[in-house]
Amino acid sequence: MKRRSFFIAATTLFAVSLVSCDRDDYMQLPPTPPERQVKKLRASENDFQAFSYNTGKNLTGYTSQWQTSPQGGITRVDFQYEYEGTKLKKMTSQAGRVEYSYTGNRLTKSENFLNNGRKISSHHFTYDNNGRVTDLIETIDQPEDILEVKIHISYRGDGNVARIDYFHKRVGETVFENSFSKVFEDYDGQPNPVPSALLEHFIPGQVLFKNNPKVIRNLDGNSTTSDILRITYQYDDYGYPTLRDQQIEIGGVLKPVIRYNYEY
Repeated sequence: MKRRSFFIAATTLFAVSLVSCDRDDYMQLPPTPPERQVKKLRASENDFQAFSYNTGKNLTGYTSQWQTSPQGGITRVDFQYEYEGTKLKKMTSQAGRVEYSYTGNRLTKSENFLNNGRKISSHHFTYDNNGRVTDLIETIDQPEDILEVKIHISYRGDGNVARIDYFHKRVGETVFENSFSKVFEDYDGQPNPVPSALLEHFIPGQVLFKNNPKVIRNLDGNSTTSDILRITYQYDDYGYPTLRDQQIEIGGVLKPVIRYNYEY
């Protein structure tokens, strides 16, 4: 009896599927969302971040510009990224250059130089079993007070960054001290088109923020909240952000909104 019931149910389901396929007004599957990479995040004509890419969708140029005074003072930094195949090999800016080296296919070290050729530091990267960067340790070449800086990244179950902790080690000391932390308390669940960076290192294949952060809590070295960044978004039909409004909250008081436009 059970076998017969199963046969009737299966036959009915198959018949319904045939009828559905014969109808002219059957339900269309939604189109696959295009993969988008932001080209500019603009708050004003003088305040923006700009991105350029190669045909392999790797970042080749990054500009950060902001107005530093009401009188019109402007600071601008330009970074260029060079590749050998898919491997990031060099970054240059007004201040100097960074040279990258690999262990196999994994970027594990950068050496940082000023324009006069003097080496100032080395960065060492470590990864977890999923291939995600978890630690960056900077070793200062000619330290006066700070010998090393450490950045530790932890992740949420959905793949987004949960927390970034910053530490420093002084000359003559053996342990790191807390500097400050950033806690990413909430995300929007929508695709993030902005490349992921760690101290201006845009490591190919590394995605720190799969979705767009909504609440970022900044903690001082004593784990006390110094401020909270609250962000809201507007989206296009595919869920990519088109506008971002962000406010800093300090001591329960919200500062004025800063709006960014996304340009693709």
